Amino acid sequence: MPPTAGATPPAGYGPPAGYGPPSAGGYLPPPGGYQPPGGFGPPGPAGPGGPGGGGGWGPPPPPAKYEPLAVWAFVLSLVALFPVALVLGVLALGRLAANRARGKGLAVAAVALAGAQIVALAVLVPVVLSGSDDEERGREEIAQEDPQDDGRGGEDGPDETDPDRDTSEEPSPGEQGEEIEVFDIAVGDCFDSGGGIAGYRDEGTLEQSVTVLPCDVPHEAEAFGSVQVTGHDAFPGMDELAAQAERECPALVPSYVLDTWTLPANVTPYYYHPEPISWGMGDREILCFFGDVEGEPLAEPLRGDAAALEAEALAYLEATGPLEVTLWFEPFPGEDLALSQEWATETTAAIEAEVAVLAGADWPSAGEPMERLLAARESSLTAWRAAAGAADEGAFQAAVEEGFATMGIEIELEIRQALGLTTG
Repeated sequence: MPPTAGATPPAGYGPPAGYGPPSAGGYLPPPGGYQPPGGFGPPGPAGPGGPGGGGGWGPPPPPAKYEPLAVWAFVLSLVALFPVALVLGVLALGRLAANRARGKGLAVAAVALAGAQIVALAVLVPVVLSGSDDEERGREEIAQEDPQDDGRGGEDGPDETDPDRDTSEEPSPGEQGEEIEVFDIAVGDCFDSGGGIAGYRDEGTLEQSVTVLPCDVPHEAEAFGSVQVTGHDAFPGMDELAAQAERECPALVPSYVLDTWTLPANVTPYYYHPEPISWGMGDREILCFFGDVEGEPLAEPLRGDAAALEAEALAYLEATGPLEVTLWFEPFPGEDLALSQEWATETTAAIEAEVAVLAGADWPSAGEPMERLLAARESSLTAWRAAAGAADEGAFQAAVEEGFATMGIEIELEIRQALGLTTG
């Protein structure tokens, strides 16, 4: 929260730590907890100090590798080799269900693009051929009526921008913004940071102010939620605040974007948390925001629009969001077995809750595939319960693989298509 009335804002919030994006396999769990593939590592030694103490976090480990078939399928779909792209995309989805590498979005996109290209060729080629004949006849008629008209909108072609126009007074996108204190960032604000997202990824940074921009112009970050720190009389320390942010910020993503599948591949959550000085002034807010892991600007707002979704689609997203978040915390192979079992227990509970919600609603647009999804989810519970009670790492990994393979991921694509939701 902002400081109490009349207080001068402190020098800034502490450095953010990154989470791995959903498509990369998971978000960073609390220190010592789950560390899913693709997530950033836990907080490291403090970096350069700043007002209020504290430095930064260490850089992330290399992200999980992409499934090669998914990459090739996507590339081939872009160059219109759709028969091969379609086959590779389907094969990639099957492999991804088993090995959980990165690339699900690429594989789905390849299948969708290949299918669209097949339909386009079947429908549009005859239309294009017919249109070409009509256009040629039209040009011949224009030439007969006005030999000086080249068909581009006038004798001299289309209008061009005046090269002598003075553009020195025209504002750049950054000049459209307003500089505000970090304390004053509100959920939904899009902004440019002072230090740049790349600085967060490398070693963290302290901020005093940011430049708020319209969300439809390029911007570095977008605030999607806030978490209140409670239960501490004294400053709890950087590690405790980081753990809370890494635990609670991901849970806010579905309610903000509505559909986590729409997040771009490189977009990942970061956060600002209180520093010792701001804590003493009453600050208890952790601010969660999105940024691009490569430091590239965000081109458009990420906030979902409930009014743009049908009621059935919105109900489906609300029902499936909690399980999506739980799966983001999948631990690395070789993690502490007790923590891995805890994640499997949470996954089991999330599946049971999702099944109860989905089974208790009507799905006029997706009734038949929804029945199959419910059957698959219930069937997968046997494997997830086995993972929760696994005797060793080998048994845990085998049970998790069986759980993913039987929970009906491919059926989700059918349901999403039926409800008009993205499949990539």
